[in-house]
Amino acid sequence: MLFGCLLGCIGFVAACGTPADPAHPLSASDTPVASVTGDTTGTPGGQVAPIQVIVSQTTVTTYPGGQMHMTISTSPYAVCTFLVTYGRSRPSSNMGVVPHTADAHGMVSWTWKVDGDAHTGAWPLTITAVLANGAKAGTQVMVRVTFPPVNVVSAQSVLRAAPRAMMQLTIATAPSVGCVLLLNYGAGKPVKRLGGHSDVGGIVSWSWRVDNSAVAGTYPLTVTVTLADGQTGSTQIHMVVI
Repeated sequence: MLFGCLLGCIGFVAACGTPADPAHPLSASDTPVASVTGDTTGTPGGQVAPIQVIVSQTTVTTYPGGQMHMTISTSPYAVCTFLVTYGRSRPSSNMGVVPHTADAHGMVSWTWKVDGDAHTGAWPLTITAVLANGAKAGTQVMVRVTFPPVNVVSAQSVLRAAPRAMMQLTIATAPSVGCVLLLNYGAGKPVKRLGGHSDVGGIVSWSWRVDNSAVAGTYPLTVTVTLADGQTGSTQIHMVVI
């Protein structure tokens, strides 16, 4: 009788023991890039591991024509795809938006080019992982498309010159977009408009001769960039007549 009671107490203690906390992998919901509505389907024992975004290896903010990169973890050898529209009526099929199979550790990475006609804003990107048995998991992250920067390429720009001398401005912005440069030499002077188009690397240059009658001083140059969807943005740079 005493032996039976002892065994019962040991069993009770073992049942009430607290297991160690499992390791907490970084998941999409741990970060601001994810907002996520995930789902997992399949047969018992054959389900897909939840999709987790590896934030340290993910960059999902850029401008039209720029590159994004994303790494996820899920079940080994799951076939993984994603879909994103950037606010348009059709999904992207641009370079890099292709299915990948997870490696033996369940890791998948993509690097892709954002469509040139993508709209600026925050847009959902839907990820799906499927096993050979048909089990499937899905989740969403938010990607952000921004207006492109306009950066002066100093090594290729000359913005200080005397009348009759040449000036040059080279900028780096989004690839393959329309660009316009407006310049004048003060109130009452005519405005000059120089058109241009950035190349596939996002570079565009203008050269012009400083007016013979220009008075020494600092004058604004206005650069306007027009995206493929018609959105425009402007920035000012300055030239100096000596």
